[in-house]
Amino acid sequence: MKVFNFLKNAYYRLFFFFFRMYKPSPYGGKETDTFTVVLTVIQSLSEWLTKFGISIERTRNSEMIINENSINYRWKLANKTGAEVFVSIHLNSGLSEEAFAVYEERGNSLKWQQENSIELGNYIMENMTVMTPANNPVISSTKTRLKTIGVLKYFKGGAGILLEMGGISSEANRNNILNNHGIIGREIATGVYQYFNNGAKPPTAIYKCVYY
Repeated sequence: MKVFNFLKNAYYRLFFFFFRMYKPSPYGGKETDTFTVVLTVIQSLSEWLTKFGISIERTRNSEMIINENSINYRWKLANKTGAEVFVSIHLNSGLSEEAFAVYEERGNSLKWQQENSIELGNYIMENMTVMTPANNPVISSTKTRLKTIGVLKYFKGGAGILLEMGGISSEANRNNILNNHGIIGREIATGVYQYFNNGAKPPTAIYKCVYY
């Protein structure tokens, strides 16, 4: 049994949810467009998490910048509110259509936190059906060009991942997200629910009460 299993089962309703987006590079995509696409997933995801009995908090609700939307602001707020889980939603400015989850392996993360982050990321990816490639396993930050994920590096909770949803410059990827945001939000939320409930999925009745 993992060290964190008891805590995550006992306190899953106190979970806080955080969102993040990078400013796009000069190679394509406007920040407004990026946030508009991400916001559709955020809203769906928030609704589903609430339906599943999971408390949430977001670092952005609109295009308004809070505290310059800095990386430090995000993990400090997560730690201050006692968040158990940190999920960062990332849509970059490139052409990629890949969806995958990244956990922080370096920095201040402990081995048990890394194990929990892998578990969380894999639950989410296993549920994803409309993003490509589906079921791509979670990867370490050391396998990315960044090596470390700043927004997760100093998070003190049990599990943290960055969920990469491809690039806004890909018309196919952008349309896929906009057309299927309800499904994507439900699938991510289902993975989070499973993490807090030892792999058990939410009741089927909950799935039928929200339509998009």
